[in-house]
Amino acid sequence: MSDIILQKEVYETVCIKRHDGKVLSEFSFNPSDAGIVERYSDFVSGLDELSEKISKYEFKKEKNPDLEETKNAFSDIKKEIYQKVNALVNADVSENIFNVMHPLSVMPDGNYYFFFIVEQIGVKIRNITGQRVKKMEMKIKKHTAKYHG
Repeated sequence: MSDIILQKEVYETVCIKRHDGKVLSEFSFNPSDAGIVERYSDFVSGLDELSEKISKYEFKKEKNPDLEETKNAFSDIKKEIYQKVNALVNADVSENIFNVMHPLSVMPDGNYYFFFIVEQIGVKIRNITGQRVKKMEMKIKKHTAKYHG
């Protein structure tokens, strides 16, 4: 059997760090995968539906909320988030990402942790894809320059 080995530059390793620099977790994905932009778009377009599910079960100021129902719903939502994040990056990364904190943990800015993570993945996709497109354009210009004199 022979192996096909991808260059290390294909995959981006992302570290999740505390404010003091301590690495809490890391995961790898290919931000220039041709399908990732479509998957990212699909993920973002599905956020409204996911937000509705979450808000339906957020803790209300009721005297007797059904905690068991809320727990089960949040467990189902967590599983859905894991599946969507794994599908987004086309790899099994959710366990590593969310071992730091639950995806529905609320961040200081009021957003859920998983929103923050997906937003950061989007930034990586834009940055890396932009860099690689520039490299590709330079190569194309180099190869076509001899035809344009």
